Amino acid sequence: MSDEFMITYPCYFPLGKTGYCITTCNGDRCFNLLTDKDLVEKFYKQKYHNLESIEVKVHTIPDQESLIGQLRLMEQSRIEGSHDVTHIAFDVTSSGLHPRTTMKEFIEYLETQER
Repeated sequence: MSDEFMITYPCYFPLGKTGYCITTCNGDRCFNLLTDKDLVEKFYKQKYHNLESIEVKVHTIPDQESLIGQLRLMEQSRIEGSHDVTHIAFDVTSSGLHPRTTMKEFIEYLETQER
């Protein structure tokens, strides 16, 4: 990951009917991480543009420690076979390619950042 990337808190994992929303980008299955509350609204409007009423649900991550803990849980559940999502996509609010990295690489990056 680039040293120029900065994550802001709180950040948000959008939720769907059965769990975390997943995006497939260039063959990579990704959990979506939104770094701003305005992006949450844009995400849901883009995803459900044909609905009059949208129920917005997110898992709010208040700080770096919580994000690292959540990512470790996600990565461990992947290793145990609960899902096949390997990446995190950032600020997905439109179709197309999105910035993304593996969960493992993102955890390693966050652990090197000042807390």
